[in-house]
Amino acid sequence: MVEVWKSRWRASARRSEGMVFARIFVVVAILACIAFGSIGCTRQDTAVPPEDAPQFPNLETALPDPEPLWGEVHRGLHPALIEPSYAGADRAAAFVADDDIVYVFRSGTATYVYPQQFLCLHHVINDVIDGQPVLVSLCMLCDSASAYSRRLDDRVLTFDSLGSLYYGNLVVYDRETDSHWIQLTGVASGGPLRGRRLTKVRSLDKTKWSRVKQRGNLKVLAPVAPLNVYREFYESMRKSSLGGEVLQQTKAFDPRLPPYTPGLGVQVHGAACFFPSTILEQKGLIQQDLGGWSLLLVQDTALETTRIFRRRVGQRLFNFEREGAGLIDRETGTRWSVEGVALKGPLAGAVLEQPAYTSAYWFSWAAFHPGTDIFQAPK
Repeated sequence: MVEVWKSRWRASARRSEGMVFARIFVVVAILACIAFGSIGCTRQDTAVPPEDAPQFPNLETALPDPEPLWGEVHRGLHPALIEPSYAGADRAAAFVADDDIVYVFRSGTATYVYPQQFLCLHHVINDVIDGQPVLVSLCMLCDSASAYSRRLDDRVLTFDSLGSLYYGNLVVYDRETDSHWIQLTGVASGGPLRGRRLTKVRSLDKTKWSRVKQRGNLKVLAPVAPLNVYREFYESMRKSSLGGEVLQQTKAFDPRLPPYTPGLGVQVHGAACFFPSTILEQKGLIQQDLGGWSLLLVQDTALETTRIFRRRVGQRLFNFEREGAGLIDRETGTRWSVEGVALKGPLAGAVLEQPAYTSAYWFSWAAFHPGTDIFQAPK
């Protein structure tokens, strides 16, 4: 089975040295943007919506026509999981190594952990978490992992991989209507539900197993195939030149950054901004207005990941500073965790809201958000 998957990928793949050099020049390009550009995310809509306006005011989203699918449609190429099983930390030690990349989803008192090797093979997981039907998905080509609600209007959708790409991003389809959905944005790109948007439940934290394995009440995605199947397919994907082939077939990408610059992207009321990972790691904390919302980006040094929050609690806006491994707000002196929870002080128990955002490589974010801003830190 592994050989079938590998041969299908190889049929479309060519070696692309440009991918390697693009990674080398990431930092140089970002510094150039800082030196010759303006600070922050500057392009805003003329009429800025109020803070209480929804992040995506329209239920439907404009998309290019026709649907620019790349590659052959091959349903079942990546077998989706339905009602997956999970293991505790002790049992997971048998199939997850300390240096393995994992994606973390926090819900209530439990922490769900998805090993990258398992997501790489399945791509799509249909689950129910705390009574909420959830779609967890990964596109390794775009470095994008996401969690959406599977509930749309009065129905619950079941998803699977279509086997093709849309501007380099994974396309999934729902079995109920056969609509096609973009993994990066959660927007339907084709079918009866074209233009509709799934609700993002939570962004996933990308880290290593060694950094999360000591946490309490872990639920680690358990394998359903022999471990060697996952490992062989994962290694074949990592070494494949498919990414270079996809870039050549994708529409011209934005040259302001090398295509494989990693970062976080967020869009509010039509205003989009990309935050390169190198700047996030250097700054540790960023406060930025975007589309009428006041945002906080904070680095979790324990997990080596960055999260985005709104700086508002109720009708009140807060300014934050780093204090040790956590945060403190200037207005009340409340101490906050880097997970957005008020731990001690007048606001103890309050929780910062997280907008919908995603990790992604620059080429993919820019393809879906033409004209996006790039965050440029002050000198």
